Amino acid sequence: MAKVLYIACSSFSGSTLLSFLLNTHPAMTTVGHTVGYPFTPEEDFRCSCGAGLPDCPFFSRMAEVFGDHGLPFQYDQFGARFGVSLRGRLSRHMTGNLPWVRSSALEKGRDAMLWSVPGLGSLYRRQLRANEVFISQALAYSGAEVYVDNSHGPYRIRHLRRSSEISLSAVHAVRDFRGVVLSFMNRRGWTAEQAMRAWLREQADIVRVFSEFDQTMTAFYEDVCAETNDALAAIHRFVGLEPQPIPDDFKSVEHHILGNVMREGTSTIRLDRRWRTDMSTADRDMIEGSARAFIDRHPGHRLSRILEHHFEEGAKD
Repeated sequence: MAKVLYIACSSFSGSTLLSFLLNTHPAMTTVGHTVGYPFTPEEDFRCSCGAGLPDCPFFSRMAEVFGDHGLPFQYDQFGARFGVSLRGRLSRHMTGNLPWVRSSALEKGRDAMLWSVPGLGSLYRRQLRANEVFISQALAYSGAEVYVDNSHGPYRIRHLRRSSEISLSAVHAVRDFRGVVLSFMNRRGWTAEQAMRAWLREQADIVRVFSEFDQTMTAFYEDVCAETNDALAAIHRFVGLEPQPIPDDFKSVEHHILGNVMREGTSTIRLDRRWRTDMSTADRDMIEGSARAFIDRHPGHRLSRILEHHFEEGAKD
């Protein structure tokens, strides 16, 4: 049975860096986004090894294996994403959160119904098979024991759990909400209020879905940057591996990782706390007020403890 460590997080939470660092352990392997990474035909998108995906020894081999199994494979998406090929809200409501209500019972009921619908159920089973083939081949290629799936969304693990060939554990990768909000504002053009609302919603969803699983843990971006080997050792032990420190140049290890531009940079681990200087006082006051309001409304909630941790760590230095 393949051991899979699933990373759930919001965007801009440092998960690409975490993927690189985990991939340095000889018993762990990852490509980051197991579902693929969208890029345009005009874009010169490259694997972290430097080759275009059709020329990459890992991804070209994966394309051959998928063909041998009669499974569809494209270099921008591997047929491993669950659901029909739809964009926008309908697709999200079929595979992720439901409109207007957050209910695990309703979501799991929806999933059970969709898996039982003729045609659609066959599609889901083919997508699950694509995940099984991808994971098994990635482990065979690298000689590793644990595959790391950094596909972000928490709902995906409910589908992966249906596989009899996969043993799942999961890590909630979290970055200080002020840093993520600033990235949302800069990269997506959102207001601070929009960004904070989205972050709270995403984090609450992760916490809620993770409550259904026994093997889960939380990893903070700030700890990964500041106390790298200690933070990684906790994850190594969590998946039953002997801890191993990262090499001086963590990109000297063979990597075939998809994700943001961090995959093209140097082996530098730098704690990004630009929110301290680049965020306006008004925006910071607003999002911190939203965080404290959540804590007041939900004392003892797992997300409240995460927010309290951010306040404690943010007050240092």
